[in-house]
Amino acid sequence: MTCESTYPSVTVRIKGRLERGPFIGPKYIAAASDQTQVIEKGASATFYTPQIGGVQVSEPGWYTGAVTGQITAPVRGNIDDGRSKTVEVR
Repeated sequence: MTCESTYPSVTVRIKGRLERGPFIGPKYIAAASDQTQVIEKGASATFYTPQIGGVQVSEPGWYTGAVTGQITAPVRGNIDDGRSKTVEVR
């Protein structure tokens, strides 16, 4: 995430999910995260799911990452949701 704000910094909250399951059909959440970081204007921050130091996922299968986000300060605002490509982990 890169801050391109007119404010000196923004506080960003990102909720991430790592979903395991086929391209089509039911999926379950293999890992989740909820992180908040302050990002200075012109700087970047990285958000990880699972979080660093959290339980790591090692079971083979098909995985898709998904995120939702919002700016929580200095003014509130939504960030577009996102999904990664589905990839196979062996």
